[in-house]
Amino acid sequence: MKNLKTIILVLFISSLSFACKKDSMPKPTQTGANTIYAKVNGQPWQKAACWSCIGGGGLSRNYDDRTYFNITGENPKDGNSTITIVIPNLKIVGQYELSAQSLNYARFNRYNPETQRFYTSVTNKGKVTITKLDLTNKIMSGTFEFSAEDENNPANTIKVSDGWFDITFN
Repeated sequence: MKNLKTIILVLFISSLSFACKKDSMPKPTQTGANTIYAKVNGQPWQKAACWSCIGGGGLSRNYDDRTYFNITGENPKDGNSTITIVIPNLKIVGQYELSAQSLNYARFNRYNPETQRFYTSVTNKGKVTITKLDLTNKIMSGTFEFSAEDENNPANTIKVSDGWFDITFN
């Protein structure tokens, strides 16, 4: 009887471990895979980053030796949403604040059933950390997270977490 209880307990604990979902987020890469991943309000969000996406994406050189960083990833599975991160004067690896108090910002747009635009602000901020900026091979990688508020209703916010990107640029 004692052995039967032990076996049942072991089977129960084993079944719980199989029932638990593993984190489906892939590990960040730094190979120029043109991908962007994040969790939006705890739900996985992923898409390729590309120049042909609506709103562009990637990294390009600008005038007067500045580098303008604008990555956009689209996810048509959840109603055509986009994540965009903009850093107008990126020159080195490191951490950059995303807020309304700097020129750096992030936004999340959802286009279905109606357009909702969420932006970083004075109270809803974030950060992006550039972990690789390879100007020879034209690869940039990094991580990001931010909170953003609805432009029409600042009390309505979203949380973008565990984000990372790995892109090539021109």
